[in-house]
Amino acid sequence: MTLVNRKTGAEVRWSFIDQETGEQVSPTDLEIIEGPGADELVRWRLSHATNRHRHQVGDTKGAPASTDTIGPVETTH
Repeated sequence: MTLVNRKTGAEVRWSFIDQETGEQVSPTDLEIIEGPGADELVRWRLSHATNRHRHQVGDTKGAPASTDTIGPVETTH
C-alpha cells in the first residue's frame, strides 16, 4: 500500500512532531508508554516488549525485576 494525497496524488509519509519543541521526531527515537486507559495486560505487554528490546540490543541495565501477575495464556492441543 502507498498513502497518497487525494487532491494531488502525491505520496505522503507519516510524521511525528514533538509537542514541546515542535520538531520532527525520527521513528527510531519513539517509545511506546502506557496511556491513561492502560490496564494490567497493556502494562504487561509493554514491559515484555521493553525487556525483549533490551535483550536484543544487549542492554540489561535498568531492566526491572519481573513481577508479572498476568502472562501469556498457554494452550494444549
